Amino acid sequence: MRKFFLPILISIYSTSFAQVIPIAYQQARDLYNRLAYSEAIPLLLKECTGNKNRFLEADIMLADCYKKTNQYDFAEIEYGIICQDVRLKDDKQKLYYAQVLQINGKPKEAAAWYKNYLEKYPNDILAQNQLKACQNPAQFIRNKKFIISNLPFNTDGYDFGAAIFDKKLYYTSTGGKIKGIKEKELDVWTGEHYMNLYAVDIFKNDTASDKYSRASLLPNNVNTKYNEGPLCFNKSGTKVYFTRNQFNPDLKKQKLEVSNNKEANLSIFSADIQNGNWTNIKELPFNNKQYSCGHPALDEANNTLFFSSTMPGGYGAADIWKVKYDGEKWEKPTNLGTSINTNGEEMFPSFDHENNFYFASDGLGGLGGLDIFSAKINGNEVSEVKNLGSTVNSSYNDFGYLLNKDKITGFFSSNRPKGKGSDDVYRFVDIEFKLKITVVNKQTKSPIQDANVVIKLKDDIKNKFVSDANGTTDAIPVDAGKTYSLEANLEGYISATTTKTIVENEKKPLQEITLEIQPLVMQVSVINATTKEPIRNAKIICTSTCQKNDRTNYTAEDGKINYAVIDKCSYNVTASAKTYLADASKDVTIALKDTTYVVIELTQITEKAIALNNIYYDFNKWDIRPEAEGDLKMLLNFMEHNPEAIVELSSHTDARGNDDYNLKLSQKRATSAVNWLVSHGANPTKIKPVGYGEKQPVNNCTNNVKCTEEEHQQNRRTEFKVLNAGEIINSKSKEDIIVDPCKNCLF
Repeated sequence: MRKFFLPILISIYSTSFAQVIPIAYQQARDLYNRLAYSEAIPLLLKECTGNKNRFLEADIMLADCYKKTNQYDFAEIEYGIICQDVRLKDDKQKLYYAQVLQINGKPKEAAAWYKNYLEKYPNDILAQNQLKACQNPAQFIRNKKFIISNLPFNTDGYDFGAAIFDKKLYYTSTGGKIKGIKEKELDVWTGEHYMNLYAVDIFKNDTASDKYSRASLLPNNVNTKYNEGPLCFNKSGTKVYFTRNQFNPDLKKQKLEVSNNKEANLSIFSADIQNGNWTNIKELPFNNKQYSCGHPALDEANNTLFFSSTMPGGYGAADIWKVKYDGEKWEKPTNLGTSINTNGEEMFPSFDHENNFYFASDGLGGLGGLDIFSAKINGNEVSEVKNLGSTVNSSYNDFGYLLNKDKITGFFSSNRPKGKGSDDVYRFVDIEFKLKITVVNKQTKSPIQDANVVIKLKDDIKNKFVSDANGTTDAIPVDAGKTYSLEANLEGYISATTTKTIVENEKKPLQEITLEIQPLVMQVSVINATTKEPIRNAKIICTSTCQKNDRTNYTAEDGKINYAVIDKCSYNVTASAKTYLADASKDVTIALKDTTYVVIELTQITEKAIALNNIYYDFNKWDIRPEAEGDLKMLLNFMEHNPEAIVELSSHTDARGNDDYNLKLSQKRATSAVNWLVSHGANPTKIKPVGYGEKQPVNNCTNNVKCTEEEHQQNRRTEFKVLNAGEIINSKSKEDIIVDPCKNCLF
């Protein structure tokens, strides 16, 4: 890029060596002095450097050739050799070494060499500014990041300097490294084709960035056999100003015009635009073949032209100047002064639609190479000069900034790594992407409040949030193109994790993702102990010390109910249903899994007797023992849920002893059990005690039959039966299922 604007002739290498000067050295020096840097490099490598090198000047030329052709890694090596050589007399090489180190992303090493250089040249503004920049590079790092994309029309050559008018993007290009090109058509500085002006059509896209047509050369009356470069249009599109090599158009061969120093400089030309054609092309009057003028830019008022020039009266290698057009003629150019210009290079001026000024400088201090700056210009006053920082700047050359009218998109040029060529045109989007997260129940898809959300980038936690009543988090700033790890968790749920890559889609600055967390569920199923069929309307009581209130609910048609539970907590679950005996309660401890299943079997009553297996009596006594209360409570529960039931509670003895005595003892025991039930709330009119003595054995252990103790125990029992069981079951089957909103349940 720089070679297009600054053809600086260097012929410092006068030789007065005692030894014979190699022909290769003389050839390389001649090429170097003719700015043929790309052609000089192979000669210098082959004949003049390395272990056999006798000429420090050869290393200096090679380093400079590498620097001017953007081969900074090689330049760093050569400058490192030069600056350690005791023969070095030119301390400027230390400045160049520092600049290359800075470009290569080594600010600490660069700072050391800037200091070294400043010992000899303490008043060098460029070195002072860059030393401060290297000592604190963090000042240029911005948290805000642009989306930057390399545009499809870039080639493997030089492409830079965007300007837009009427949905077309105009830029400068060598057209790529074309094979078989004639030597006279090559620019000796780069070894590539001379630069021409190209244009592409811009097509808007609804989903992402703009699309572009195939690049096309501007007509022959615009592009010549030499360099054409950066341009600008007036607001109406009737006038264009552009950069071109100085040459004599009247000569058939269009021979370049050169300065007294044999330099082919640049000038600014204007042209009228009529029906898309460039006419009345002429050179502006302030050009001069002794210096270069280029990179024109009109202010928002369209009456002052800003440009970069090497004309006398400046402060450095190239300064930014301005010249006003009074309606009839161009006035005398004036320098923008030291707020903008340094002893380095300032170039590529531009304005946005609010008249903010932008330019590139390598002397004001930045990340390295040319950095893009902004400023305010009001008449002759310049203020608020700012480095745009890492949003667009790198340690390499960044320049040619163009901000679109929407103020969020634009273009710039750079020779940063990973491009397609030496310089590329890049598009940027100044947009803040945000990510919004919603947490929902995986089963019901309903939002979950108070879920903990953690956002990580690699292993670093970037944000923590708690979801609101809508299950959402605040929208957080994120970087396009990066992949974030997301986790949502809440007590009573299994954590959910996923990743989200932020898509570089400027049409979707807010991107969203939903995390579904699986509730920890205890599913209680109530079934008929005999048929295994589900029991609807079964009453479930769920208690736990982990949760404040007991939860009482009823099973659905499928005999099931789901409870939200907490990992590692214990729960007690009981079930009861009309026409069924209550089951003993079950204790459950929750482990971390989707669903914990609990099945409770209930025995349905019939007109057959049902044994109460845990009711025991002391010998020859009828008092209710404590261990009998469990079965009696079960019967009491049944009677409470089936108040219409008529129950016969019977007591039986074994065959040992007197028949009459056993009959009376069994009656007393039955009556004792009934009294306990009545005392605990049973309706005395609905239960009748009956003592059967030894009349109804369940085995063959009758009078005078020898039996074991276990067989006798089988006959010593308490039973009950529902005398109107059939009637009750028939009536209950006709009842509707209880409508239970089950507010404590999940679904």
